[in-house]
Amino acid sequence: MTNLILNGDVNKELKKELDTIHLNTKFNFLKTHNGFRPGKLHLFLAPTGSGKSTLVRSLIKDLLETGLYWGDALVWLSEETVKDFQIEWSRTRAIESVNNVCIESELEIDSMRLMMTKLGEQVKRKDVEILIFDNITTSSMYADKKPHEQAALVKGLKRLASSTNKPIIIIAHTNAEVHENMSGLINEQQIRGSKTIVSESEFMYIMQRFKVGESIQTTIRLRKYRGYALTETMFLLNFNIDEYIFDKDYRIDFDEFKRLYKLRNTLRG
Repeated sequence: MTNLILNGDVNKELKKELDTIHLNTKFNFLKTHNGFRPGKLHLFLAPTGSGKSTLVRSLIKDLLETGLYWGDALVWLSEETVKDFQIEWSRTRAIESVNNVCIESELEIDSMRLMMTKLGEQVKRKDVEILIFDNITTSSMYADKKPHEQAALVKGLKRLASSTNKPIIIIAHTNAEVHENMSGLINEQQIRGSKTIVSESEFMYIMQRFKVGESIQTTIRLRKYRGYALTETMFLLNFNIDEYIFDKDYRIDFDEFKRLYKLRNTLRG
């Protein structure tokens, strides 16, 4: 049995880990907990059409510029082919090359066992530092499966993160009833499919977008941040139209969010 030497309520070694930056970032919402944590699941929840693909490209660009010290990012696609991703990436004019990004698509995989085998082989490679799973809720191994099958996939990903000590980013959709003009904050109970993914993730971020006049406001809120006591949990993402990505973010308080949200366009076509 391991004995823990406590420093107050926190073990010294655990505190050292929490204070360590493993993958650097320019985004303030990630800096609150020193970037993506190794061995942990990071869940990004967003409604359909809320800028999820733009966020993925933005995170990859951020990793390429500041976070990948010696290896690659692995992007696992459930909806797109590798060529589809490359075409979409070409819109991100800030970086022409994706040499440090390994891209895999599940479209030619017909079983959960084969998918997890291939995922495991790729993540366990020494030159892979992080996995981005885009999008678990549209994966054929998840979307129309029974809750226990969805839970099995999530737990398999968690074991993979833990055994390799690499961060895994999971993109997920909210259910179909959630839209940008809804009257309140999006919450974790509105995720599409099994709630296991919420309980198993150590870090969770919720995107919520709304339109004020002709201006689109995209917010990101930290909902889970295990091990950290945070006071800054809501941020506004800035969209750079020239580079076609989110290039920075700003902390906003809840009062500012409410002020902006009251101004949103409420008519739906």
